[in-house]
Formats: sequence, structure tokens, C-alpha cells
Amino acid sequence: MGANFVELAAVPKWRVYLAFLCLSATMAFASGQIQSLWRLWHIAQDPGTTSGVVTHLDCPNHGHVDFIFYVESTAFEGLTHFVDEIPCQALHTGQRIAVYYQRAQPTNSYALDESGDRSNGAMRAFYTGVASLGWFVVIGPLFLVLIWSLFMKLAAWKQGLAKRL
Repeated sequence: MGANFVELAAVPKWRVYLAFLCLSATMAFASGQIQSLWRLWHIAQDPGTTSGVVTHLDCPNHGHVDFIFYVESTAFEGLTHFVDEIPCQALHTGQRIAVYYQRAQPTNSYALDESGDRSNGAMRAFYTGVASLGWFVVIGPLFLVLIWSLFMKLAAWKQGLAKRL
């Protein structure tokens, strides 16, 4: 049993970090975080802005919000199903919201509080998402090192206890 811990301790730290990086990327992709950032990036490059209206609320369903907005007299339904900066419980049907959309593809939209800052909200959301993902990649390995060192100390303690008995 002790030899296994020695073998684990001999794994180079860069391999552990690379494994964590791959795991982080896989989790970010599987959870939809990367796709969400990709959509926000496209909206933020040349955003169109308009007002939308909340059409349906299903707050118990993960804060699901349906909204509609118009671009050149064509109606589009919001696909993100949330309104940034406003919790679902604070919204009501018929409430006006701000909508940023990708000019080349208006179905790609991002909704937020209409009373908030009217600067490029999609770009702010994109940078916030990238920063969050970046912190996870930077802080995550430090957390793993802490867990790893505690695990190794526990293993050494168990090994020392086993030798005494």
C-alpha cells in the first residue's frame, strides 16, 4: 500500500496541472460555459440593442425566463432564458428588459436589466465569464496542491502508524 503512495508522489507536477487543465476544459465545455462565452463574444463584437418584454416566467425551473424582442419589425424569442442582473423572482410578465443581439444573427441574444448601464453588457458578461474561468484554472491547481499535500501527509502518517504497530 505504501508503494502506491510513493508512486503517486513521484508524478511530475506539470502532469497533474495538465490533467487538471484538461479536466477543467472538459467540464467547461460539457456545462455549456464555453458555448455561452462563444455566443457572448459574437454578440459583443457588433451588438445591436433593443428592448424586449418578458413573456413567461418559470422561476422554479432554474429561473427560466422567456422574452421576446423585435428587430426591424421581426419578432425573436430569447434563447438564453435568463435576464442578467435581475433574479427571476423580481421579474414579472410584461416587464421591459434590455436586449443585446448579434446583428448578423438576431436569434443570438443576451438580456439584462433595462435600468442598468447601457454600455456593451454582452462584452462585460464575456469578460466576467473569461475571468471566472481563468480564476478556476489558476486557483484550481493551488487547491489541488493543498489537497494533494494533505493526502500525502495523511498517507505518511498512516504508514508511520502501521510501522509502529
